[in-house]
Amino acid sequence: MNDKLTQPYRDADLRALLETAQRGGYEEPGEEHNRDRDLALLHTFIESAARLGEVVRLEVSDLDLDNGIMRIRQTKEGTDRRVAIGSQAVDALRTYLADRAGVVFLDAQGAPMSGETVSQQVRKIAEAAGVTGASAHRFRVREAIEKAEQPMA
Repeated sequence: MNDKLTQPYRDADLRALLETAQRGGYEEPGEEHNRDRDLALLHTFIESAARLGEVVRLEVSDLDLDNGIMRIRQTKEGTDRRVAIGSQAVDALRTYLADRAGVVFLDAQGAPMSGETVSQQVRKIAEAAGVTGASAHRFRVREAIEKAEQPMA
């Protein structure tokens, strides 16, 4: 296999990332553990196969949690699309968002997280979990491979 290709996360990697986000221990000195945000962030990546830029642009109004649907605005192709998200992402997003409006993922100061901030957070969680080569893109690669391996209807 070509080492230059992005490798998908393995099941064990995903479990380790989620367990680490649950327990914390990867925060910078003086930084609070934002378990609910980090779990919602990871589950959103895992269950939607959304791109990093698509996730940071998500707004609460883009989420239909009752039906497990997420609207992704301004995709790479310049269009909107709707994707199904699973119950774990729905539950994590409900817990994190409560009754909030606006941008979904916020930093410790309440400002929208940038792509770089999200990438850094994923890398911090991964490092603490012992997962190497972490990137937001690896979630998307995993989903693409899983879909390609499904039998055609």
